[in-house]
Amino acid sequence: LIYHDSQPGGYIRLLAPVIPLMYLDSVADGMLKGLNEQLRYLSYNLIDSFTRVILILCLLPLLGIYGLIVVIFTSELLNSTLSIARLLKVTGLRLKVGDWILKPLLAVSAPGLLAMWIVRTEPAWFSSPLPLIALVACICLCYFTSLFLMGSISREDIRWAKNILIKTK
Repeated sequence: LIYHDSQPGGYIRLLAPVIPLMYLDSVADGMLKGLNEQLRYLSYNLIDSFTRVILILCLLPLLGIYGLIVVIFTSELLNSTLSIARLLKVTGLRLKVGDWILKPLLAVSAPGLLAMWIVRTEPAWFSSPLPLIALVACICLCYFTSLFLMGSISREDIRWAKNILIKTK
């Protein structure tokens, strides 16, 4: 829709799964800096950079753009795993796989699959941005509703978000 070409969509689909890791890595790195863990943050980024250079030298000549995609996935997985593990250790938090990973994946699966089906069966609907925006809004609503129903989001969380988004006194 944006580029009037289907080729970028393929790359966006390939890279979409790594976006949450990029976000988590960025947040974890910021928290580590705030917790006076700059040396760990620096060492993890040096390890990540070294790994990227080696992988680029090895994979780019063999696989081209797909080698670069493998490098991005590997690098983000490595860096975010190191950062999140350190953050959990420093803060004493325990990883809640069910609430933090499984429930969100389950909550996004049904609306995501429905959206894919709609896009495939009715591609003409998406020749303008409005139907796409409406579809994304519906997916978000279904996602957050599912998280609420599964107990991953509480009423207190909703109040907290509302207070941040809508400055109430």
